[in-house]
Amino acid sequence: MTTINNLIDQVGGIEKAIEIVSGAPDKTALYYSDEDGDLVYFRDGDYFDNDYGDWFEIYFMMPELKSLNDLRTAIALHGEDHE
Repeated sequence: MTTINNLIDQVGGIEKAIEIVSGAPDKTALYYSDEDGDLVYFRDGDYFDNDYGDWFEIYFMMPELKSLNDLRTAIALHGEDHE
């Protein structure tokens, strides 16, 4: 089981976690992947192409996806832990 602090540590710290969440193109983004150093956002069956600024149907092998909602929760709880 991944703990809140462990999730924050996995992405590279609280600042990086906030950057990932705030970089999501819109509220329909559910997942992200940062494989190969490229940050890509996903929703059901689509990925967000930063070059075109729009959602497109996935046509490639899916990378390991991570939940944006889990990361949002970890950020919120991380703040509570440090108050």
